[in-house]
Formats: sequence, C-alpha cells, structure tokens
Amino acid sequence: MGNFSIRVVYDDGTPAQNINVFVSYSGLGGHDEEYTDSDGWTEFDNYGNDYGAIYVDGDKIGEYDLSDDSSYSFTI
Repeated sequence: MGNFSIRVVYDDGTPAQNINVFVSYSGLGGHDEEYTDSDGWTEFDNYGNDYGAIYVDGDKIGEYDLSDDSSYSFTI
C-alpha cells in the first residue's frame, strides 16, 4: 500500500481549507474521504488501488492514477 496527496486551491491561488475530497477506488474497490487542511492538502492511502475517481466538493474531477507518491492539485 502507498499514499497519494491532493491539494485544492481557489482561483486566486490561496489554499482551500476544509474542502471535502472523496476518492472512489477502481480495481479492489472501496472509497475514502478527507477534508483539506489549512494549506489545502489532504493525503490518502491507496489501499493497493492504482486507479480511481476523484471528487472535490461534490464534483467529479476525473479518473486518475493513484499509485504510490502521486500528487495532484485542483482549482475550485
């Protein structure tokens, strides 16, 4: 198992704090959700899943590679 991280920022580049980030895992299945910290970051364990859908604040962002040490940034 490994970790991947997601950062959420606003259009002006400031960190988006307390934003819900939801991941629906493909492959082995399951899901997980976290809220961003004061710097806009959240970290997930991929539970052996290397692919899944990412949702930010209720909106599906897309399908992504969630392999070890992946990192993504999204603007809302």
